Amino acid sequence: MVLFRYYTAVALLALPSVLAANPLNKDRQGIMEQRLVSQTERWLQLQREGNAASTNVQASTPTEQELASQRWLDSYKHSIPERYEQGSEGKIGN
Repeated sequence: MVLFRYYTAVALLALPSVLAANPLNKDRQGIMEQRLVSQTERWLQLQREGNAASTNVQASTPTEQELASQRWLDSYKHSIPERYEQGSEGKIGN
């Protein structure tokens, strides 16, 4: 029984290298990569062409636009520090 467990453990440890050396697995891996690239390309194409875009117009009110612009402009009031001090995360004011 101990010998069987030993051989099973050795076989399981050697399995990844055997699978990697198998040329059929490399072909499968290449096919999977092609499928992933193709799927990504399809998503990018949908995004670029807008074929799956919503038909509902999304608009913001002038007040919302003004508040968003003001928030963006206010972000420039805070300088970017030369260095960040360890342990100062989340503290307001220096």
